Amino acid sequence: MNPRISAVAGAALVALTLAGCSAQEAPERAADDEQHLNTGESQTTEEPTEQPADEPEPSQPARVGESLPELDATGFRLPFHLQGQVMVRTPWDVLPQHREGVFLAPGEQGGALIFTAVDAEGTVLWAAERPPSCTGFALTTTSAGRDLAVLTDVAAGTGSESLASTTASAVDLRTGEEVWGPVDVGGPHVGPGLTFAAPADAPMGAGGPKVVLDPDTGQVAVSEAGDDVRVLGDFGGTILVVEEGDLVARSADGQEENWRVDVSEHGWTASDLAPVAGAGNNSDLALLSVGDDSRAVLNLADGSVLAEDVSDVATDETTGTRVVVEESDVLAYDGEQNELWAYGQAEPATITGIGGVMVYLRSGDAVRVHNVLTGEVAEAYDPDGEGEILVPAVIAVNGASVVIGSEGYHLVTLTPADS
Repeated sequence: MNPRISAVAGAALVALTLAGCSAQEAPERAADDEQHLNTGESQTTEEPTEQPADEPEPSQPARVGESLPELDATGFRLPFHLQGQVMVRTPWDVLPQHREGVFLAPGEQGGALIFTAVDAEGTVLWAAERPPSCTGFALTTTSAGRDLAVLTDVAAGTGSESLASTTASAVDLRTGEEVWGPVDVGGPHVGPGLTFAAPADAPMGAGGPKVVLDPDTGQVAVSEAGDDVRVLGDFGGTILVVEEGDLVARSADGQEENWRVDVSEHGWTASDLAPVAGAGNNSDLALLSVGDDSRAVLNLADGSVLAEDVSDVATDETTGTRVVVEESDVLAYDGEQNELWAYGQAEPATITGIGGVMVYLRSGDAVRVHNVLTGEVAEAYDPDGEGEILVPAVIAVNGASVVIGSEGYHLVTLTPADS
């Protein structure tokens, strides 16, 4: 594989990030899927291949097993704890998601959209081609602890006037082996988690009914169409819905009610509750909009409110520390919701990355780093260093990290640079 990274700025990325999986027409597949995925080059034939009349299966991931090209670290400034490790150039156009040291994201390669799974050593485990509009994806974990990647695809209609449909399939995150699917989900991935929705009737209209899938089977766990609920989303295996004016948490298969909260006790209106787009992947927390531009952080274990008037939140997987950003303060809590520290800030900040006992916050062009246990401001970079500062955005528990620079996303692997 010879992946190349596309530009991270500009209209092309915006279109890639925001587009759903269109169900208007079926995708055209490369003449040789596996060769296409292994080279990253688009292929053409003199005559178009005739599509079969029956519904096509989604393109299966191809095993790769090749290392991404090493990137010369000269001219870059990395945090102290990442120095001395091999950095590789990735093929991703969006920030990857990760589980257990495996990173996954899509990127444009040779005119095709390719999802690439990469391990902590910079080895491409597998790659899968999808239609350019099917950028939505999610990582999840089954009840047995198996990590999955759920990708969408477009299946052709069966009649002359039938529209294509959007499907979802799950593959093993590490091997690319098919686990379940394809299942019809009615529309693109909207998140959080395994949440899908039918497309809107008008370009700027509200989407259709949402469904949430069971990660074990791919079957519908909760649906707005028949369950008389309003779906907020799947938060790390906990499904949040609004039902009869209450905020209700259900199990991943939708069969059990974990807890129920009367939102009026917090002064909220049930119709105002909504998931916050782009919120970090916190398996034990949910960041919700609760009305009047206000946000609240909920503990998914019991529905208790950790903090209100919040702009951002993230969890350090190494220590379990939750870092909450408010307009004028940054606060940290332990796993039992005890406040560890608070830090007053002159300007609002957002969390760029968290992990390895450090949290990276950006205020304008400035990056500030705190120790999540003590709150002390850490000197993460060599003050005498030169070159572009690369800021960690995704930090795995094992230490492998995705950093952001002007040229896109790079992976700092676990491999020593002198090995």
